[in-house]
Amino acid sequence: MDSGYYAACSALKTQSNALEIVANNIANVSTAGYRGQIPSFDSIIAQTAGGQMNGWERLTNEFAALNGSRLNMAEGNLEHTGNPLDLAIEGPGFFTVQSKSGTLYTRNGGFRVSAAGQVSAAGDPVLSATGPITIPSGELAISADGTVSVSGAVVGKLQIAEFAANTKLEPAGESYYAAPWKAAKSAISSSVRQGTLESSNVNPVAAMVSLISAQRQAEMMERAMSAFYSDFNRIAADDLPRV
Repeated sequence: MDSGYYAACSALKTQSNALEIVANNIANVSTAGYRGQIPSFDSIIAQTAGGQMNGWERLTNEFAALNGSRLNMAEGNLEHTGNPLDLAIEGPGFFTVQSKSGTLYTRNGGFRVSAAGQVSAAGDPVLSATGPITIPSGELAISADGTVSVSGAVVGKLQIAEFAANTKLEPAGESYYAAPWKAAKSAISSSVRQGTLESSNVNPVAAMVSLISAQRQAEMMERAMSAFYSDFNRIAADDLPRV
């Protein structure tokens, strides 16, 4: 079978997966603190231990595959809201949250106070160094280093985490991100801004261009596969009976 068919099939699958990533970015253009995902592609290299490639390996090496995605770690714009529980981080840090699936991290600082008096993100407690932060009634103030005070009395300090540049964070839903074990470090280059939210870092125009580009490439691969399939049928109908 023509290797072009395999290459077109691989490219179609790759572009379909890329479309899902770009569509998810567009869906989160208005999500506070969202980090856009960038598709990551690899060429597949296959070879037997003996050093000589067989026919299947030569076909496989013509493929390009989506090996996942990486996060765009650029900061979004900071937008003033005036709500004392709206927080944004200036710098590379993340808020630390205790979810049912473990410790997760977020840049979405649209927090609320739960019925138990805890600061919560999407219903999960926001952590200080000693556990969930509880807010009594009174005037709330949060300093740049994350210290939380109510009516002048300190009630805790936000646990702001930073990660090395090569740390791979994985999206975990609800604007949360999961990090490898013990990858989080205490923040040294981040500051908290009260009454402010960070917008998504997805550029809607660039995301739409990427979506259209991926759609067109997927359509081209569909047409290529259709042409190969028609050619196979012609060979089967015209040439094979002569063999």
